[in-house]
Amino acid sequence: MSDERKNLKKNYLCRKDLLLQEMKYFKQHLDTTDSAEDIDISVQCDIDIFEWLMKYIRTEKPQITINNVVPILISADFLKMERLIIECTSYIANNLYDMVKVPLDMSNISAEAMNLISNQVSL
Repeated sequence: MSDERKNLKKNYLCRKDLLLQEMKYFKQHLDTTDSAEDIDISVQCDIDIFEWLMKYIRTEKPQITINNVVPILISADFLKMERLIIECTSYIANNLYDMVKVPLDMSNISAEAMNLISNQVSL
């Protein structure tokens, strides 16, 4: 990834109640602020993945694919997006045979998410 792409910044607007409902990570940081206040949050992550996540919480139904499911799951796990964690772990479990054909680094998937996947896979 080029340095220019790494330093890319983008602004997103989102209702606070939706953000707190879907990304529970922010609850501890934003729950006490006045709902009428403008809130500025800086997030350091892959901008394409964050864009995907924002579409998801706005119910635009972006596509989960073999190529994006791992970074989406890692981000969803960090942001405590319970519904998306379940969707991603189910997707991985249901597509495991195809996923092992693609060079994916799954080492950053949490133990809890790995347990969810393993509970859905049979020998």
